[in-house]
Amino acid sequence: MKTNTKTLALSGVFAALICLFTMFLSVPVPGAGYVNLGDLAILLASSVVGLPAVAAAGVGSALADLFKGYPMYIPGTAVVKAAVALTAVLFAKRGRTPFFAVGAVAAELVMVAGYFLYEFAVWNFAYAVAAAPPNLAQAGVNAAAAILLFAPTLRLKRYLHRS
Repeated sequence: MKTNTKTLALSGVFAALICLFTMFLSVPVPGAGYVNLGDLAILLASSVVGLPAVAAAGVGSALADLFKGYPMYIPGTAVVKAAVALTAVLFAKRGRTPFFAVGAVAAELVMVAGYFLYEFAVWNFAYAVAAAPPNLAQAGVNAAAAILLFAPTLRLKRYLHRS
């Protein structure tokens, strides 16, 4: 894939949106950080810019953890959210809602599994188990919202990619 200036600029905009959605569209969860709509922006970025969304997801989400005061999550978040975007890109490139829906659900399951493994490695099994339900709730909300917004996002993609 050829990355042009427009795609690079859009990736930067999406990194900022991912950071903002993560920071400001969030609810704190005692003992488990916070749940947020950052993955909604990641999933939509994946459908608009494709592979560059992987970097946007890792950077935007990690910056949100830094700004919100969760520096211990930065390494895990960068990797997990990049994997979420990569999973979504693999399905979104087909450009059809059913493929995107499967990809959104798969990407969010990657998020839940990724954080489970990270929290198990950094803290312990009990902490990882306790943090799983809020992560599952976040996954469900983000996947559902992204699926609902996929068709309008495709129109935006066609508009943005016109030369």
